[in-house]
Amino acid sequence: MSLAEVYLFLDIGSLSNTVITIIAGGIIAGIVYVTRSGAEYASSADDTEIVKKYKLEGISCKGSDPKIWYDMDSEARLRLTYEIDGEWITGTLDGSFYMQKEEIEELVRRGETIDICVDPLDHTKFCLMDELYRQKKIHTSEKTVTSVINGTEMIGLIVKLLIGIAVLGWLYYMVHK
Repeated sequence: MSLAEVYLFLDIGSLSNTVITIIAGGIIAGIVYVTRSGAEYASSADDTEIVKKYKLEGISCKGSDPKIWYDMDSEARLRLTYEIDGEWITGTLDGSFYMQKEEIEELVRRGETIDICVDPLDHTKFCLMDELYRQKKIHTSEKTVTSVINGTEMIGLIVKLLIGIAVLGWLYYMVHK
């Protein structure tokens, strides 16, 4: 092998190393971006419509005199009495917010006042304030990645990948110059 052939081989080898480095950097940047975007999406997951209604328009107050009430399906529901605009109302836990019978019995046994949020349209329905802020959609990583890739974030992903590849290429060029 002549010296020229060795230099040509090394030049092709460094070119392929550059390409491999850029591709690997792009893949790593893509994985980091998708993971970070997925985590942000999951942590700020949209509330269900019922939760939004209570959070944005609900009436905050304190419910007292907890009792167990059975609906037509013999399902145990929490019943409280509360005051809204000077009017005393007896309402039941909104069916969208499930409580086990044992939890209701414990609240009745304690007999304490409870922070609640009342349905803005139907004052006879409420949800527990602490339960309201625990209600979030649960997103699996598969759904999160799919939504990131299917949404408008795909364009941002491609742009960021290209920028990442360009930066890595520039860094590689500067190191091997």
